[in-house]
Amino acid sequence: GWALGDNQHFWWPRLDTFWPADIPRHVTIAAFTALLSSHGFEECSSEDLEVDVEKVALFVSAQGAPTHAARQLGSGMWTSKLGSNVDIAHELRGLEGKAYGRAMLIFSRARRPPPR
Repeated sequence: GWALGDNQHFWWPRLDTFWPADIPRHVTIAAFTALLSSHGFEECSSEDLEVDVEKVALFVSAQGAPTHAARQLGSGMWTSKLGSNVDIAHELRGLEGKAYGRAMLIFSRARRPPPR
């Protein structure tokens, strides 16, 4: 949820967490791609900061399962929620390792105006 700008819900495809009803509850790249696509994101090839473009990085374990998503900030840094009260800014590769795997896919969409 944090990667999509939702500060209120923890999104994960488990039955006890928030997950859109129309997206399969599977921890797969296909399910997370469907989730991001449903919010207007498309896979892209660049993690570079672009004016008027929002980006989300999907982290994937060595076994090929999604583990985490991060959102790019206007500074070019990335933001992640690492628990209910731990929001951080980091270099994209700064979270890579055993816990989160690697940033494998980048998704982008045209920047939307902030809600009023």
